[in-house]
Amino acid sequence: MIYRKKTKKDNKNMDTTEKVDLTINLTLPYDKLQRIQNSYQKLANFSCEKFITDNIPSVIYHYTSPEGLLGILQKDSIHLRYTKYDCFNDKTERKNIQEILAQLIAELKESKSYEDSFLSVLSNVKITDTFYKEAKDCNGNKIVGEFHDEKYLCCFCEDDNILGMWRYYVKNTASKGYCIGLSTDSFPKFDKNLENSLNCKRIIYSDQKKKEILTEIISLLYEQKEIPWNMNEIFNDYLSDIDTYFKNQCFSDEKEIRSIIAKEEFPEIREKIEFKNSNGNFIPYIELKYPKEMLKAITLSPLMGNDDERNLRYMLEYLGYKNLEIKYSDLPIRF
Repeated sequence: MIYRKKTKKDNKNMDTTEKVDLTINLTLPYDKLQRIQNSYQKLANFSCEKFITDNIPSVIYHYTSPEGLLGILQKDSIHLRYTKYDCFNDKTERKNIQEILAQLIAELKESKSYEDSFLSVLSNVKITDTFYKEAKDCNGNKIVGEFHDEKYLCCFCEDDNILGMWRYYVKNTASKGYCIGLSTDSFPKFDKNLENSLNCKRIIYSDQKKKEILTEIISLLYEQKEIPWNMNEIFNDYLSDIDTYFKNQCFSDEKEIRSIIAKEEFPEIREKIEFKNSNGNFIPYIELKYPKEMLKAITLSPLMGNDDERNLRYMLEYLGYKNLEIKYSDLPIRF
């Protein structure tokens, strides 16, 4: 038996799988073993990618303040910041999935869809960024120990004129903010080079869609219940793969798309961490560079005028950003 431990990406943007051999001596009839093997294969091949990568727009948008824009548009390249997952304004980041899972298990118990003993095992799963695994150090030596799967996020939106986003980014800047449009066709493909990695995924807000995903995983796990392995560990592994793509429905107006970099895949993250001050909080982030050609448009926030556009164009020309669409938000607000 082969147990899928973690899904990763190779330099052709295809899923690869870290495999752990589980040799199990089971005295079961051949047809039953064959049925378990077939269901296991479905579990090993299961990926949540289909739920979060569909219909990524050709241009995605990043809202920012004037200070933020100065940091992003550099003369050599575009600089994007990835911030540690638990430092965003959503206090339920990576926790929403636990709430949805609790609701789903309660519904499954009430409908008698599975044995209570099986559901009780799953209900005890607590997602954590701490796990144990075998890895290799920089010299290729095998090490086994505790790892912290820190995740860093860079967030975008589908639209460039979202009222809630303008309110958030201009509240401390005299009603001035910017929204940059980046071409997903120009994004470097995700590979093993940290400086050349951007992997766009769509956020799931619908609680019903979240339950559909979790139900599919639970169904596959149930077919494996006769195998004496740690079901908690396997289920936690799947949940930790998708937890950063589940967000509370109250944020749905943001229409978020995000790129995520995990320390497990890129251990060199630790060497790139910097800190910024945000209202007295020290926020960890990493900064990555991307080609200037990715920038396709800039939208000016409501209430900005001709002087703002003129100064912006002068800066863009000086920094070497060309052939951009510059436009104003058309939201009809006074202040």
